[in-house]
Amino acid sequence: MNRLLTKYQQHITERPLRTYAIQSGTMFTIGDLVAQQGIENKGNNHDFTRTFRMGVYGCCIGGPVVGSWLTFLNNAVKIQHRVKGALVRLAIDQAIFPPTLNALFLTSVSLLEGRNINQIKEKFETSYLTMLSNSYRIWPFVNLFTFTMIAAPFRPLTNSVVAIAWNAYLSYLNQNALKPNLGDHLIQQQGQGQEKILV
Repeated sequence: MNRLLTKYQQHITERPLRTYAIQSGTMFTIGDLVAQQGIENKGNNHDFTRTFRMGVYGCCIGGPVVGSWLTFLNNAVKIQHRVKGALVRLAIDQAIFPPTLNALFLTSVSLLEGRNINQIKEKFETSYLTMLSNSYRIWPFVNLFTFTMIAAPFRPLTNSVVAIAWNAYLSYLNQNALKPNLGDHLIQQQGQGQEKILV
């Protein structure tokens, strides 16, 4: 185990962005698998394109952004006292990062799905505040533990592992944001009924 951790620390030092990308892409892929099979029970109807999109987001955007942010916090806050330093990092993190990262996720994944501006706006209206609210119920506690108990080089990895469940939630919430609401569904059914009567 020590050898693996040493090897990981070496990769973080020498190739940080690539390491963040690989670990986050992996965790987002696992998170979507959990969402589709564990929450939605899709079975053989698994949407592999959706899983690929989540992996691409984690690899190309989520991982590098989160890893770079945690590195910035570690370098910017110079307080030596462990608890005080952790609290300052946590305050800065929660004031700036959750609103930004959640907006980045919804926008990026929507663009990967080929959504237009109006559809992206609708997804924000449907899901953004719920996503942000639930983020504040989980991540302050996770990050307080991470900033207090985990050495700086291993914080992105710790967050990525914890984030498997969060990534599953994001995938599920994003997918629900794509579904038509009940009113639209009824209007569509009424339109189809009228077409049959005219025929």
